Amino acid sequence: MIREFKLFLLANTNILQNNSSLTFQQAANQPAHTEPAKRAQIRWNEQWERRHWIQWINKPEESAVDSCDKYTGQCNHDKKECDDENACTEEYCDTYSGDCVHTEKDCDDRNACTSEVCDTYTGICVYQETNCKDYNERTRDSCDPYSGECQHDEKDCNDNDACTNDFCSPS
Repeated sequence: MIREFKLFLLANTNILQNNSSLTFQQAANQPAHTEPAKRAQIRWNEQWERRHWIQWINKPEESAVDSCDKYTGQCNHDKKECDDENACTEEYCDTYSGDCVHTEKDCDDRNACTSEVCDTYTGICVYQETNCKDYNERTRDSCDPYSGECQHDEKDCNDNDACTNDFCSPS
C-alpha cells in the first residue's frame, strides 16, 4: 500500500509541488483499483472532501505500470503482463480500459463433420472427424459437411447388363 502511494507521489510530483490542493483530485483520478483512488473515494463518500474537483470520467484503468526513476528522472512504462499461459488465446492489454483481453483462437474449420479443440499447451487446432461407419458393406458411409448428418447410401451394383442379376454382397 505504501509503495502505491509512493509511486503516486513520484508520478504527480510536477503537479503537486506547485499546487498541493490538487492531491485529492489527482488521487481520485488514478485507476480505480489503486490505493490512492480507493482512499480518495472514501474521502468523497464520507463527505470529508467538499472542494470542487475535475473527475476524469473515461480514464484508462492502466495498461502499463508507470513509474519515474528517482535518481535519473527517467519515466518508465513497463507493459502490463496479460499472458494467461494458454496457447489457445491471444492476449493484450486494452490501452483504453487497462483490462487484459483474452481472445480464444478460432479453430472452427466450418465443417459440421468435425469437432474442433485447441491444444492449450501447443496452440495447435486438433480436428476429430465424425465416425459415420455403420459396418454395413452394402452402404457408402459419409458425413454431410454442412449438416453434420451421417449418410448411408446403398452401393449401386448395377452393371447395366440386363442378363445379370445385380446385388451387393459383403466381401
